[in-house]
Amino acid sequence: MGLRSRIRDDFPAGWWHCRQWWAISSRELGLWLAAMVVTVILLPRVVIALRCRRRPAALAKINGEAFVAAGVANSILVVFTVIALAAAPPARDRSWLFGLAALMMLCVLNLLVASVMVAVLVASRLTNKFEWSVIDYIDRYGARGSKPPQTCREYEAERMRGFLADG
Repeated sequence: MGLRSRIRDDFPAGWWHCRQWWAISSRELGLWLAAMVVTVILLPRVVIALRCRRRPAALAKINGEAFVAAGVANSILVVFTVIALAAAPPARDRSWLFGLAALMMLCVLNLLVASVMVAVLVASRLTNKFEWSVIDYIDRYGARGSKPPQTCREYEAERMRGFLADG
């Protein structure tokens, strides 16, 4: 899939007039920011993912990329806070160490939550390859928005979507 078709999928014709596009994009951006800053808030999603780890259709609704980005960002923050703690100033000016230690604990907790979610998604993709290939096909070729299917692949994706909903 080329860059032009991906951009066309992300920004359909008339996207700046569509309230639904703005609402969905704002929600997704908020989720990314929440996952980057305070992944612990998303702990209920991790619990839901653990409960339905054998059902790829339920896991497909979870944005795994946000948790991967949160894991990377929080691991970088942990490294920087460890460096800052190791290079601490003399004993008389250590009032900020408590804040730095609290930041490091939050980042470690965020990293733990993101790692569990990524591990659940990866394990599901490895054990349920066929179901995930169907979900990826539907995501790639399925009709976007409310427009009807126009190509053979879009009709096939709609048919697969019906089978996925039944099973």
